Amino acid sequence: MSTKKRLVYSLAIGLSVIYLLWRVFFTIPWHAHFWVLVFALMLVISEVISNFTAYLLVAFNLLVGRDQTQAMADTPEFAPSVPLPAVDIIIVTHNEDVALLRKTVNAATFLDYPDQALVHIVIADDGNRPAVAKLAAEYQVGYIGMSDNHDAKSGNINHALLQLKAPLFGSVSNGVD
Repeated sequence: MSTKKRLVYSLAIGLSVIYLLWRVFFTIPWHAHFWVLVFALMLVISEVISNFTAYLLVAFNLLVGRDQTQAMADTPEFAPSVPLPAVDIIIVTHNEDVALLRKTVNAATFLDYPDQALVHIVIADDGNRPAVAKLAAEYQVGYIGMSDNHDAKSGNINHALLQLKAPLFGSVSNGVD
């Protein structure tokens, strides 16, 4: 980590410690009504906890450094002798506009996986809409319709999972149920 970044982190920690000291010793209304004091103390405790969490994150960043944190985030390489698993991508939908759904399906078709033949994209539509089935056919992805879903999104996902076979799956949701 660069010296400049360490200096900025140190300055930020120093200033936040000064702020917390000011906050505790000069802004708490010690002689106010009981409930006002309780509320003020809860806010100060919240600020101290938030700052402590930030201190831990900064300390971890300073100790570990960027190279090691980047190495922890890298995707592991697969051994050539180990076959890749198949992956089912489930796009869960309920009454979303087809134009919005089109963007999601299009994006899903561009997912990067070493063997694209192992990626199966499926639209799970609990509205059983013909327009969505047509969209699935247009993008050459699977379509699982459902006309009597009473279990909201989880029922739609469970219904789709019963029909899929890949050991790995990802779920993409459009909108809010």
